[in-house]
Amino acid sequence: MSNDIEILKKKVSLLENELEATRKRIESSYYFSPDATHELVEGFMPEHGLPPQMVKSQIADTHELDFNNRLNTSSYVTVDFEP
Repeated sequence: MSNDIEILKKKVSLLENELEATRKRIESSYYFSPDATHELVEGFMPEHGLPPQMVKSQIADTHELDFNNRLNTSSYVTVDFEP
């Protein structure tokens, strides 16, 4: 019986560690942060900066959407249907 309890304690400990790791991963994502609910205005300087990881993900996402012809529908029409 005590062996079963020890096994369960180890499983609970592993699950708690996994939950904490997941929580940290989510908190480091821009899209799960409160900052994602605010609209970014071009040319506007915020009073407080964002964490570097969030800014890096925003830049990477913007770059991917603007410069990947398969994801940017306006450039898709321009590039693929020119004579």
